[in-house]
Amino acid sequence: MPAVHGKPRLATMHAGVIAAALWVCGVLPVLQSSSPATQLATQPPQATADSACRQAFAGKQYAAAADCFARVAAAATLANSSPADALLMEAKSRLHLDDLPHAETALRASIKANPQSPEALYLLGSVLERRGNAKESLGALTKAAALQAPTGEQLRIAGLDYVLLGSYRDAIHWLGRSVELNPANAEAWYDLGRAQMHEGRFAEATAALRRSLALEPHSAKAEDNVGVCLEAQNQPEAALAAYSRAVAVANTEQHPSEQPFVDYGALLNTRNGFQAALPLLERATQLNPKNSRAFAELSRACSGVGEKDRARSAMEQAVTLDPGNSRLHFQLGRLYRAAGMQAQAQHEFDLSSHLYGQKSAE
Repeated sequence: MPAVHGKPRLATMHAGVIAAALWVCGVLPVLQSSSPATQLATQPPQATADSACRQAFAGKQYAAAADCFARVAAAATLANSSPADALLMEAKSRLHLDDLPHAETALRASIKANPQSPEALYLLGSVLERRGNAKESLGALTKAAALQAPTGEQLRIAGLDYVLLGSYRDAIHWLGRSVELNPANAEAWYDLGRAQMHEGRFAEATAALRRSLALEPHSAKAEDNVGVCLEAQNQPEAALAAYSRAVAVANTEQHPSEQPFVDYGALLNTRNGFQAALPLLERATQLNPKNSRAFAELSRACSGVGEKDRARSAMEQAVTLDPGNSRLHFQLGRLYRAAGMQAQAQHEFDLSSHLYGQKSAE
């Protein structure tokens, strides 16, 4: 009888020692101030470690969760068991931290351990798309689709891959399939509209973008692109209204894009609304001091209100930002000529002619 009782006790003690060692090595991060030793002694160490990692993940402690899952994966490898699930969870944790390189590394390791995981393959496809690696992303998505039918969101990623490749017809096809599967995905409708814009299908793009806005009303980028589509369809009043809404939303955002301000100001310029355009274009250049079009349109607005020196300075900045643009050199030449700066004007006209000739030869 003593021998019979002794074996379970030894096994329990052994499990407790292993679990304690894992705690010391940092595999099980301390998430609570107290954890009964009896729990460590009665639970399998790897299961206990995984539970602790998932607790960190559920608590949105993503950095701690990522490190925890990485250690669990390493321990599983040493124990000759599969680290695939732990690596997948590590990748998910790192994605919450926007750590794409390390998420990709974890996903590749997870797939190596379990090549038949559609979840890991789809997630790798998404990460690769976000990193601009469209061809490899499509390869991962294709492998995943052979294992499990894609969702609307996963088809959206395929569509975005084709956008990266410049194949807008293919992008429209897959983004169209995406919204068929999930018509409540505002981002997919937006992406579809953008792809249709590249193909010059402005009426269809307007409809898609408006579907996106119906699902997500406060989207400056969607309102702005509706304005671009309406302007392309020769509906300037409706475009101005869309740009106005886009700017109003952008002004509430913590990190707004300059694009609605540029588009609104540019259309006002074409309608001689220079005074109204000025503050919009000033804001645009503040938001993105590297946007050459913003400075070019600011120059145009300044010229319209009689601020010639400021107009010249803004156009000089536009040319500095986009030195290969023949049109900007020509416009700067005109501003120099108006200021009586004939040598500088001729230099800009010559540059403009040279660049235009180079572009025509291509």
